[in-house]
Parts: sequence; C-alpha cells; structure tokens
Amino acid sequence: MMTRSHKVRAKNLSKNMLIGVVALLSLLWGAAQGASASSLAFDITLEDVVIRPNVTTNIHLKVFVDELHPCQGKVIFAVHGFAHTAATWGPFAEAIFEENPAGQKVCQIVAIDLPGHGGSSLPTGTLLFGDLTLGDYVTVLQNTLERLPGLAWIPTLGKRLNTTVG
Repeated sequence: MMTRSHKVRAKNLSKNMLIGVVALLSLLWGAAQGASASSLAFDITLEDVVIRPNVTTNIHLKVFVDELHPCQGKVIFAVHGFAHTAATWGPFAEAIFEENPAGQKVCQIVAIDLPGHGGSSLPTGTLLFGDLTLGDYVTVLQNTLERLPGLAWIPTLGKRLNTTVG
C-alpha cells in the first residue's frame, strides 16, 4: 500500500519527468529549426516521362538548395533506395551543406522519386507497377535527366538497388 509520502514522491517524479520531456522536445525543436536555416527545398513534377512505348509516369523531384552558397558548385543527382522516397535525402543534404568539404562546394541535391514512390505516379498505360524492370528504372532516370537542362552529366548518388540503376 502506498503511503502519503510515496504518493507525493511519485507525483513529484512524474512532474519532473514531464518537465524533462518538455525541455528535451524544446531543445530538439530548436536544433531542427537551426539546422534547416541554411537550406531550402522545393518540388518539381515532370509530366509524362516515358518508360516504354505507350507507358508514362509523372516524376517528382525534390531539390535541396544550400542558401549560403550561390550555385557555382556541384549539383548531385540522388536516387533513393527500394522502399524510400526523395525526402530520404533531406538529412544528407543538411549534413553536406553544413560540413561541405574543401574544394568545389555542393550547392544543390536533386532527388528523384522513382515511379510509384513519394510524389511520383504509378505507370500509366499497359504496364503495371509490379512489372517494372531494372531497365525501366534506368530509362526513367535517362529521360528525366534529359528534361532537366544542365543536369545531363552530374554525379549520381544512390542507395542499395538504385546504386545499380544510377
């Protein structure tokens, strides 16, 4: 059975834990706000990107920009992993912009959502999502890069399966 002093201690412990959690969340919020202060992200959608004859998709791109450095440096094209989206590259973009190595600075990261992922649509036409091949993903990357002026030959960064695609 709890005595009065046990109840008071439990109540004070709960109150102190709540204060600690609120303080931690405040610190994390402040850090998140400070971390994103030097960059911004915007979205682009390319309509009717050809996968195969009579099969297209709308491709979503998320562009992360380092606001502190004018874009006279490198642009990286990023391809997400199997179960990811372009947004996966957000923390990487923040880190590379903050800790940009010496030499030519990275000023933009253009991240693609592959067909059926994130903001990109499923294939339209006669092809089902489950029937996409590695070659189809390569075709999407080629046709997307052709529609982005100045990005035809840029470094490509990928994760797992899509490193093979890139």
